Amino acid sequence: MSIARAYASEQRLATHKLHFFYGGRGPADICGESILRELVGWGDRIAYHPVISMPELDVAGIWRGKTGFVHEAVEAEFGSALNEHEIYFAGPPVMAQAVQLMLHRHKVPSSQIHFDQFY
Repeated sequence: MSIARAYASEQRLATHKLHFFYGGRGPADICGESILRELVGWGDRIAYHPVISMPELDVAGIWRGKTGFVHEAVEAEFGSALNEHEIYFAGPPVMAQAVQLMLHRHKVPSSQIHFDQFY
């Protein structure tokens, strides 16, 4: 969120678009959209892409978003154009490794990849 807030406040980035992907196991794990909606550029320069990896956790049947792993959603959205973007991500080691492998397959330069792993 701190990166999204900084992006929204930087006038020099006004011509850039931020795609914020957020992954969780089920709908109850998904958050952040309400915070992003408050930022300058929401809907125009800021897009939110929630993804759940375990649709079977949607016992209420309310989920209408993307399913699968978050790195798969990023790859489906950008594919070979990934190397044209700065990539910032954070997550547990397994997710971080999957994202790194996917970015490596698309030849994204390491200078464009910024991440934190958390446990």
